[in-house]
Amino acid sequence: MAENPAERIARSYFESEKVVSHYFGEGQRVGLWNSEEFLFKQVFSVSERLLDLGCGTGRIAFGLEAMGYKQVEAADFSTGMIEGAKQIAESLGSKLTFQCADARYLPWKSGCFDGVIFGFNGFFMIPGGKERLRALTEIYRVLKSGGRFIFTGHDRLLSNQKRHWSKEEPDWTKNVQDKRKTDFGDVIEDTELGTMFIHCTDQAETETLMKSVGFTHIESWSRRELSNETARVRNFSDECRFWKAEK
Repeated sequence: MAENPAERIARSYFESEKVVSHYFGEGQRVGLWNSEEFLFKQVFSVSERLLDLGCGTGRIAFGLEAMGYKQVEAADFSTGMIEGAKQIAESLGSKLTFQCADARYLPWKSGCFDGVIFGFNGFFMIPGGKERLRALTEIYRVLKSGGRFIFTGHDRLLSNQKRHWSKEEPDWTKNVQDKRKTDFGDVIEDTELGTMFIHCTDQAETETLMKSVGFTHIESWSRRELSNETARVRNFSDECRFWKAEK
C-alpha cells in the first residue's frame, strides 16, 4: 500500500540533511530537559532496561547514560538520525547501541523492556490515527508486565494551542480542511527546516487511545508542572504535555 501524503512528508522531513544536522547540533547542546530528568528519576530505576524510541541523534539516550542508566537501547526510523547518533556515540566513547526501526514494526521480542520513552513529541509525528495505534500496540507488546511508557505531545487544550484549534475546527466541520490531513489535530507546516507533520492531541483522546491497547494508570502533566526549563530548552521546544502509562 502506498504511503499517504502526510507519511511522505514525515519521512522526507526526518531524512533531510538539514533536519538531521539540526538534531545533531542543537539537540545535543540542549541535552536532557529538566522535566525529563525529573520524571525519569521518578519512574525508572537505573538498572532497568529502557528503549528510547524515535531517538533522533540520541539526545535522551545519551542523557540517560550520563545519569547512570545501565541498559539503554535506542532506535529511530531515520537512517540519517541513526548515523548521526552513532557518530556522537563514537566521539563520546559511549557504549549505547542505535538501530533503525519503525515504531509500528519493532524488532524486539515481547515483554523485554521495563520502560519505553518516546520523547520530543515523536509519537505524535506518526501520521494517521491507525498508524499511531499500530505503533502503540507494538510499544505495549515489547513492555514487560508493569512496564511504563513515557511520551510527550502538544495538547490542544493548553493555553498556547486553544486559539489555533478554535479557528481550525470549522474547516473540519465543513470538510474543507487540507486533504493531506486525516485527523482533527493534524498540522502540516512549512518551517525553516522543511515541511513537517505533527498531530496535536488532547487528554481525552490520548487516554482513550492508551486504554484501547490495555494501558492503565495513565497520568499526565504539562511540562511547566514538572520543572522550570532553561531558556535553551524553551527555544528548542514550546510547551507540551508529558504522559505516563503502565502495562
